[in-house]
Amino acid sequence: MAGSITDLSGIVIGLGSIGNRHITNLMSLGLSNLNVVRRSSSNNQHFKVPTGVDTLHNLDEALSQKPDFAVVCNPSHLHAETAIQCLEAGVNVLIEKPLGRNTGIAERKLVDLSQKSNLVCAMAYCMRYHAAYLKARDEIELGTIGRVLYAKAWFEGYLPDWHPWEDHRQSYAAIRKQGGGVLRTLDHELDF
Repeated sequence: MAGSITDLSGIVIGLGSIGNRHITNLMSLGLSNLNVVRRSSSNNQHFKVPTGVDTLHNLDEALSQKPDFAVVCNPSHLHAETAIQCLEAGVNVLIEKPLGRNTGIAERKLVDLSQKSNLVCAMAYCMRYHAAYLKARDEIELGTIGRVLYAKAWFEGYLPDWHPWEDHRQSYAAIRKQGGGVLRTLDHELDF
């Protein structure tokens, strides 16, 4: 792997809202050698590929360029299989959550492959590292607030507001076969 972020090459697989966010963040960090893998039939005009980022329509082609890392942001039900393909190509991988709809063959293969490789394979679980979450954990572990016997939290959202550019009934979050549903889409709250 290269010495600094500006020396790295990467691919972002999927250009929905989270793929777009990863590209924006990577570019703001100074990464200039970046490709996006996007369906050639994509009709989502809300996310344009930024200038300087090449668009590829085939993961094999992107992996043949030997990137240092890949960020998996395609539809949730494809995460495990896509990450496996990256690891088998010798590419470090960050996978957006959820890993998949169920723990099945692909998910077990991914765990096995990642444990046997010398590559980084991680889940993007950013809220676990949020300062408020860490502070709450520290206070509980230190006993500052006493012995915790009960906790209650309320989180809510309105699905049609999440992706106003699309029919929410057709989004991954509403379709169980694509890895959607409350348990997989709002799992930060359960993890908290």
